[in-house]
Amino acid sequence: MPIFILPLLGILLRRFDFLSQNSVEALKKIVVNLALPSVLFLSFLRLELDPKYVSLSAAVFAVCLCLFIIAKAVNKLIAPKHPYFPFMATGFEYGMLGVALYGGVYGLENIKYIAVIDLGHEIFIWFVMLPFLLMKKQHQNSVGNLLKTFTTNPVILGIVGGIGLNALGLGEAVTSSSITAGIIKSMEFLSQLTVPLILLTLGFSLELNFYQLKDAVVIICYRYLTVLPLIYIFNRYVIGDLFGLDHHFQTALFTLFILPAPFIVPLFMEKNQHDERDFINNLLAVQTVLSLFIFSVYTLS
Repeated sequence: MPIFILPLLGILLRRFDFLSQNSVEALKKIVVNLALPSVLFLSFLRLELDPKYVSLSAAVFAVCLCLFIIAKAVNKLIAPKHPYFPFMATGFEYGMLGVALYGGVYGLENIKYIAVIDLGHEIFIWFVMLPFLLMKKQHQNSVGNLLKTFTTNPVILGIVGGIGLNALGLGEAVTSSSITAGIIKSMEFLSQLTVPLILLTLGFSLELNFYQLKDAVVIICYRYLTVLPLIYIFNRYVIGDLFGLDHHFQTALFTLFILPAPFIVPLFMEKNQHDERDFINNLLAVQTVLSLFIFSVYTLS
């Protein structure tokens, strides 16, 4: 399966020094700034908008928020030595993993399903998780920096641009116009880079060690013991019974909720927290491997 072969290839590229770390960082910039925004823009531009999606996004946001609140409440009980435990207990790495897994197996033309599911999650990340991370870092002018980052983020611009043009009824006009058709075609080409580049760079960057293994196991068990039952409940009673949406959305929710915590967490930690940052990075690596395994079992079953 590509979701295993390409990360393994990435590991080999690192092992034989075929690519430098700087080259991989440049590839990640292409993904984040060009390929991924193109995928999301086109997905939302072509999506058949439904009022149910607003309620669905609100429900996903509520789940993420509840998981975060509960994790903060039990932090001292579950992981007293790790103040960033709440950020490891909720939130999902949609951009740099979820799109690649879902698109690699179900096709980029079906990304719209997980993109809809992710909307509420993105609101949670930007307006709950990131502000708390910034407050923990005691960052000056945190609100201004947050808004600036949000309004200039290419992924967010891709989502907002696609939804905005679609809502205005301009989707067909943008796609068929001789002026914009070339841009759309270029974005389609860029979109095709998303899955292979994400999986290759993921494999290249993946490094596991046994640093504070016991604490890592506890946090991972907590995460999956809370999230996995939620997947069943949400899929059956919310997506199925309440909204009457089909299995594509259920598969998308499963994919999102088995993903590791957001990779951005270590980036917003204090510079002097070297041990905790090493622990978080290793924890994310272990969660990533588990996510690949769970997703593979799910798709093959």
